[in-house]
Amino acid sequence: MDNSPSSQKVRVNVTVRTPATNPIVVVEVPTGPCDPIDLLPAFRSIDDVLVAEARQASVAAGRPVTCRKGCDWCCYQLVPVTGIEARWLGALVESLPNAHRAIVQTRFAAAASQLAEGGLRDQVTAAWSLERAQSCRLAARYFRLWIACPFLEDHQCSIYSERPLACREYVVTSPTQACETLGQVDRIPVPGRLSPRLGRDEANRVTWVPLVLVPEWVVAHTEEDQPGDGRTGPELLAEALGTRVRHEQQSTVGLE
Repeated sequence: MDNSPSSQKVRVNVTVRTPATNPIVVVEVPTGPCDPIDLLPAFRSIDDVLVAEARQASVAAGRPVTCRKGCDWCCYQLVPVTGIEARWLGALVESLPNAHRAIVQTRFAAAASQLAEGGLRDQVTAAWSLERAQSCRLAARYFRLWIACPFLEDHQCSIYSERPLACREYVVTSPTQACETLGQVDRIPVPGRLSPRLGRDEANRVTWVPLVLVPEWVVAHTEEDQPGDGRTGPELLAEALGTRVRHEQQSTVGLE
């Protein structure tokens, strides 16, 4: 049995404050010093509640969600992932059975080559630093390259339950035709969404990694010290959410 501090968990109550309700999400995080990547399951759970609340509000306002199983247009868009998620995705690929891993790695290599051939590699690598208008133009050019997400299989996400936060937060109410052309896509606003929060660096800039370049990013950052700095799970969770942990064993934090 693993009795290390990183394996021992504490339950934390996260109060998600929304305009309509204040649901509480119960998550488990390591009691002792840990790597932020260990908190990804908690972040996903919180984000799912935020998105669910936003979906309900949209439906109540007469704007039903048009996303459907088998619709994969968003899987050809430029997908931003946080550094924590990039590390996790790199480890996920390495953990796949040999045959499947080889297939996914081939898809990643093909996507990177297609990006380079399309002349967008440098721009996409630095896309996180662009102004919104520039970013939108780059996203449109990327979409026209028709690069499928390496995890897309038979028109479905092969890692759906553990998909990136940005994918979880991408919910639309516009007709499918808008997604097909990346025209006027109407997204549901998700207050408090976590992807920008987790992507902030020491200079308070929201940075991210293009999903199709994750393997290369992971290799380039392998030698870096892993974040955490000896902080406990509740401390890292509170920092990510921009709040305080009030109690050691049963804590309440909130998102505006």
